[in-house]
Amino acid sequence: MYRKFCWWLPGLVLLASCAHVKVEERGIWLDKSDMFKPKDQVAKLFDDLQAANFTTVYVNTQFKGGVAYPGSAFLPLAEQAKSFEGDALAWCIEELHRRKMRAEAWVEYGFYSYHTLDATKDKSQGAVLDMHPEWCALDEEGNRYIHHPKWGDFFTLCPSQPGPQDLLIDLYREIATKYPFLDGINFDRIRYARKNHCFCAYCKEHFKRDTGLELKVYPDASPEYARFVSWHEAILTAFVARMAAALRAARLGIVLTACVVPVEEKLEKGQEWFSWVKAGSVDAVIPMLYTDESFDKNLAEIQQNLP
Repeated sequence: MYRKFCWWLPGLVLLASCAHVKVEERGIWLDKSDMFKPKDQVAKLFDDLQAANFTTVYVNTQFKGGVAYPGSAFLPLAEQAKSFEGDALAWCIEELHRRKMRAEAWVEYGFYSYHTLDATKDKSQGAVLDMHPEWCALDEEGNRYIHHPKWGDFFTLCPSQPGPQDLLIDLYREIATKYPFLDGINFDRIRYARKNHCFCAYCKEHFKRDTGLELKVYPDASPEYARFVSWHEAILTAFVARMAAALRAARLGIVLTACVVPVEEKLEKGQEWFSWVKAGSVDAVIPMLYTDESFDKNLAEIQQNLP
């Protein structure tokens, strides 16, 4: 089984693979703040990345409740993309391939659905939740969005529900088939958004049905909390396996990679990504490690669990 792991530095990533033939890969994420600049500026950026020996660019494709390409059957064209002449994703893939670099679609938002600077002043919750408000993830107090004092308010889809899961599978299958020369899809935010998410009606009903327990906030060291975590892990692991099977059936040979939380955050986000790798559901995992301390600790656990 082909596996590769990467270590993040601000703005770039270095990847090393563990396979029969070792390969070093250098990747960078093309953010929406750069992607929709004038084409000559983006082309110059690609030239600089090629000169610096980068091998892969993760092209921002799903963000803020929209997508970077026109004509999606599932999400609207993102506001930032409307100023771009033509299809931004198709153009980036072609330009990167001309420079002998790989292009993966970075589906940045995953189960995140919408972002607004101030949800109290925004009449919309994003295209998906405006149509399906019941899909919204709720915290233990019933709040519909996560407030960040610096970045604003984020709405997320409930990862437990079949509706949001099917939406992501359909969307990513659309990307994989609409762009046959795309090298891969880079998953992000395939997780519960925060600790003690989600408390929607679906989660309350199905957690009680599956475990016999009422859904409420349990102490971290309690067996009930452990059951809550394992319930989330099983849901996400099954979803990633189902999504991978659907995408590989739609596009033979497509590479599937995933940005994942550090080992110390796996429990609270329900993201048991060791099992994703062991099952072969993803071809690569990209732990989000930003400090030397986190890097050393995570590397030791990765080497112990994924030899």
